[in-house]
Amino acid sequence: MLKYGMYNEELVNNEDVELFIRLLTRVEFRFCGTGVTRIFDDAKNRARNNFDKIIKQGTMFSEILEGDHSITERIGKWMPSIKKEEFAELLGAFYHSGRYKEFRKMFNKGLNRDLTPKTVKFYKRYALSYLKQFF
Repeated sequence: MLKYGMYNEELVNNEDVELFIRLLTRVEFRFCGTGVTRIFDDAKNRARNNFDKIIKQGTMFSEILEGDHSITERIGKWMPSIKKEEFAELLGAFYHSGRYKEFRKMFNKGLNRDLTPKTVKFYKRYALSYLKQFF
């Protein structure tokens, strides 16, 4: 770990994913045939539930990955998917924190950059954000 680095402390969300991606591009891993960890999705203290931190982080996760040549060399073809997933999480943070005007602004910005998920869920949120903002 000293050779490849620990968690990137600039990240407050997805720091574990960034570490795993970084390690996967530098170290040979093998499948051992069994699960070695368990994640409890309902924990209240999960970073994914801290909307203010997600908003503050913005798109830093994908920017860090794109800034590392050894990562983009190995996983460059997946970067569009990674960026879309990160953007969806950012949109969800704006929506769930009640920042509806900012949600709509980011939604439209993402549409122009092909980042906004084209799903019923996000289009419903877009419509509902007008109602929720005023009622």
